[in-house]
Amino acid sequence: MPMSVNPEAQHQIANGRLMRLFDVMQRHRRSSMLVLLLVTLLAIPGLFKLTIDTGFSGMIPERDPAMQIYKQITAEFGSDNKALVFIRDRALWSNDKLRALQALHEDLLKLDAVKQVESLASMRSLSGQGNQLRSIPLIPELPARAKNLQQSKQQALNNPLVIDHFLSQQGQATLIMVTYDQQGFDREPQLNADLNRLLQNHQQQFEQLFQLAAFRLNAELKQALVEDLQQLGPISIAVLLITLLLFLRSLSAAIIPLITSVISLIWTLGLMGWINMPINILIAMLPSIVIVISSTEDSHMIMAYLRGLQTEHNRPRPQAVSFMLRHIGIPTILTVITTALGFASNLFSNLQMIQDFALASTLAILANGVITLVLVPVLLEKFGPKNNPIKHSELQKSSISNWSYQLFLHSNKRWSFQILSVTTLLCGFFIYQAASLFVTNDPLSYFRSDRALLQDVKTLNSEMAGMKTFFIMLKSDQDKAFQQPKNLQQLVNIQTFINSQNVFDSSLSLADYLALVNREFYAGNDNAYRLPHSEKQTAQFLLFFHRNELEPYISHDFQRANIIVRHNITDSSTLNKHINGDMAAAM
Repeated sequence: MPMSVNPEAQHQIANGRLMRLFDVMQRHRRSSMLVLLLVTLLAIPGLFKLTIDTGFSGMIPERDPAMQIYKQITAEFGSDNKALVFIRDRALWSNDKLRALQALHEDLLKLDAVKQVESLASMRSLSGQGNQLRSIPLIPELPARAKNLQQSKQQALNNPLVIDHFLSQQGQATLIMVTYDQQGFDREPQLNADLNRLLQNHQQQFEQLFQLAAFRLNAELKQALVEDLQQLGPISIAVLLITLLLFLRSLSAAIIPLITSVISLIWTLGLMGWINMPINILIAMLPSIVIVISSTEDSHMIMAYLRGLQTEHNRPRPQAVSFMLRHIGIPTILTVITTALGFASNLFSNLQMIQDFALASTLAILANGVITLVLVPVLLEKFGPKNNPIKHSELQKSSISNWSYQLFLHSNKRWSFQILSVTTLLCGFFIYQAASLFVTNDPLSYFRSDRALLQDVKTLNSEMAGMKTFFIMLKSDQDKAFQQPKNLQQLVNIQTFINSQNVFDSSLSLADYLALVNREFYAGNDNAYRLPHSEKQTAQFLLFFHRNELEPYISHDFQRANIIVRHNITDSSTLNKHINGDMAAAM
C-alpha cells in the first residue's frame, strides 16, 4: 500500500531542518556577524562609484526596428543632438545686439563637440530683382544704417525658412541651433556646464538668454533625483519608525527594521557601484521599497518574538528567539523567495531600464532576507525587549492594538457579506478602468510647475516652433527621384496635411527651399511660392544652396527625402496618437 505522509509531519520535518540551520548560525554567531561586517565593508567603496543615469535611451530596446530606422535617418540626414539657445530682446535689430549675436555665434562654434551652429548670423537671404537672383547674408555688414537693418528684418520675417524657426513673428526673439556630434553627448555634464558658462558670459547683452537641450533636461532630472532621494529616504524612515513605535511600543524593536534596511541598501548600492550599474529613475524608488518590505518581514519576526516572551513569568530572550524562529522562520524564507522572484520576473523585459531595476531590486530583496535572518535574532537576543509591551496595552480599550483588533473582529462577524460584495464590485470597477490605461513618457512631468526649466520651455513655445521634432522620410528607387516635380509634390501634400491638423507647429522639407527660390525668381511674388515647374529648373534652383544647408532634408543621390516636423507635445501618448492616425490619413 502507498504510504501517506501527514502534512503536519512534513511541516515538522522542514521546520526541524530549518531550526538546525538556525542553530548552526547561533552557535557560529561571531562568524556570521563577521561575514556580514566584511561584506558591508566591501560594499561601502562601491557607493562612491555610483553614477546616476537620467537618460531615456534605456527605455528603447537596442534591437527595436524603430531604433534601427532612427539610426539610419540620423546617420544620413544629420544628428538631432541639438541645443537651442533662445534670445529675446526688444532692440534685437540694432547694431549692438546683432554684433553681440554674431559674437555669441562664434563663441558657440569654439565649444567642444560642436558640429554646427545655425543662426541669423549664418543664414543667407535670397533677393530677386528683374532677371537677377542674389544670395546675400541675412544680416548686413555691421555697423549698418537703421534703414538697412529694418530691411534685413523685413526680409527675415518674409522668409518661411526663418520665421518661427529662427525668428519669432514679432521679430524680437531669435533662436540659435547648436548641433553636437554623437560622441559629444557621451559627455553631457561637461557639455551642459560649458554651454551654461558661455551663456553666462553673454547674459548681460540680452534681455533674456537661456538654452534648452537634452543634456540640460538630464542634468535637472539628475538634480531632482538626488533631491528626491535626500527627502524620501528620511521621510520613509520617519514614517516607519513612528508606525512601529505606535504598534510595538518598543524603541529597540522599532529600530531593528531600520538597521536591516540600511545594511541591505549598502550591499545593493555598493554592488551596483562595483559593477557600474547606474541609478535610473526606477532604481531611485529602491530605498523606499526596501524599507517597506524589510519592515514587513522584520515586524513579523518581532511580533513572534514578543509572543515568545508572553508567559506568566516571561521567557528569557534566547528562548523567545528560538520560539520566533520555530514559528516564523519558514514563512519568512518563503516571503523572501517569492518577493525576489516577483521582482526578478522583470528581467525578461526588453527595456534595459526595467532590466536594471529588476536586477537591483532582486539583489536588494535577497540581501535583505539574508541580513534579516542572520542579524535580527542576534539583535533581539542582545537588545530586544525583556517583556511584551503589547501584552499590557491590549487590556486598555483605548490602545491602538485593541482598537484594531476590535474593528477587524466586529467587521468580520457582522459585515462579512457586505465587505465581500463591496470588494467584488470595486474589483470589477477597477478592472474596467484598467482597460483605459495607456503608456506615456513625458520627461517634463517629473518637475514641479515652478521650475525654471518648465518656464523656459513655455517661453520658447509661446515665441517659436516647439523644441520637439520628429522626422518623416520618403524613399524612392528612382534615380534623382526628388528632383522630379511629381515626387516633390508628395512632400508638399504631406506638409499641407500636417499644417491643416493644427497640432504641430511647423514642418520643413526640400520643397520649402525650392518654393522660396521660385518666389524670389518672380521678384518676391507670394503667388509664386510653389515648386519649380520642371526637373531642369529644380536642378538650377538647388545651386543657390550649400550642401550643408540641404543635408537635413535630402540625400546626396536625391532618392530619400526628409520632412522635419517641430512641435511642443511632450506627452508621447498624445504624440503617437496624432502620428499614427494623422500620418496614416496623410498617406
